[in-house]
Amino acid sequence: MSSKTITVSFEDQGTALPKELTAKRWRVPGADPAGFCPIAPTSRSLRVSHNCLFGSSFADMRRQVVSLSNVRSWGLQDMARIYYARAVADDGTRFCLRFIFNATVATEDRHSDNARHYVRLIKDAQFHARHLQSTAGLITPMHYGMWIAETKEWAGTVLMSITQWCGLSWKSLVGTKMDTKENRLLVARTFEMLHDAGVQLDGKVALSGDLRHVLIDVNNPVVPYDSLPRGGALCYIAGFGDGLAKHDCKRRLPILPIGARPDCGCEELESVRFLLGFRKESTITTAAEAAVKFHAAYSERHPQYPNSSVLIAQRERFFPSYPAVFTGLTVTFDGEEDDAPLKLVDSVGQGVDPETPMSSYPRSELVPLALGQVIWSSSNAGRAKRSAPSSTASKASV
Repeated sequence: MSSKTITVSFEDQGTALPKELTAKRWRVPGADPAGFCPIAPTSRSLRVSHNCLFGSSFADMRRQVVSLSNVRSWGLQDMARIYYARAVADDGTRFCLRFIFNATVATEDRHSDNARHYVRLIKDAQFHARHLQSTAGLITPMHYGMWIAETKEWAGTVLMSITQWCGLSWKSLVGTKMDTKENRLLVARTFEMLHDAGVQLDGKVALSGDLRHVLIDVNNPVVPYDSLPRGGALCYIAGFGDGLAKHDCKRRLPILPIGARPDCGCEELESVRFLLGFRKESTITTAAEAAVKFHAAYSERHPQYPNSSVLIAQRERFFPSYPAVFTGLTVTFDGEEDDAPLKLVDSVGQGVDPETPMSSYPRSELVPLALGQVIWSSSNAGRAKRSAPSSTASKASV
């Protein structure tokens, strides 16, 4: 197989149509190809197993298994439904393929739902290439660019956006045994880390009515199943067609179940707090009010600290029983005073400068701060995280 192509095969018993396509990389307008993650030579043969081809339902956008037998008509009519698949490479790497079938016809009408889907895929790819390299595989999916295949009478021109498979949407897990306080805290911490990295999903999460852009990797083969309800999975945020970069987050409280008042200081994160049910009455509202005062005083005392460091200090002072956002850090203070300077140490005992904003770290440095000691993996076949920083804890795979 050429190093410039990939093959995608479908194990669908419901059709006699050809079940394999060969795709080549499609240059995303306005995006540097170097901004996308490379697909390893051992990951260029992708397989979509039976029942792993999906379409979003018309009613509530939940996923439904679909048959390949109808592929010839997809894209020929304007449809709000989105088609995507879970694919696995020979080396175990897991991919999410988002399709536009019959793309030439589907995008003719610029005002159609098909065309809007096409534009959002491009914007999402552009945003990943420009702004999400440091968080790729950590809290946002790895993006492998867009690919194109000519299938003639099968489905015409097929355009694919290929990203890391990141599990199930939070919306689909609400009301299940995975809908636990620990997993809601996991979602909250993931959003906080995204904002500390200088990125917003869209600035108005609550308008979507749910958190369908949040994915929990409940199928990660290296994560023990019994740890999943306890927040043991990795959590990702996807769908950056309306993403906002260079975000200087003004939050002054962590996203925790600490009541509705005072507000956290960031509109998007206040929406997340509402959607997670964290704005309900709480017995620790007084602590939240004191924490806001601490945030203001500590920021004034240490103007050299970015907000991400002030929030680390606040969380350690007022909410130490909750999991940290950056679990790879050990947090102490240089003195007993309330406004004592912050001391940060990573999982191997090296000091971390609290004057450096989290948004300035490249991926190779941000991942250990977020997860602690990690084992770098050449694929995303299996990725796990440590539940807490410790020099003796088992290592994670990222």
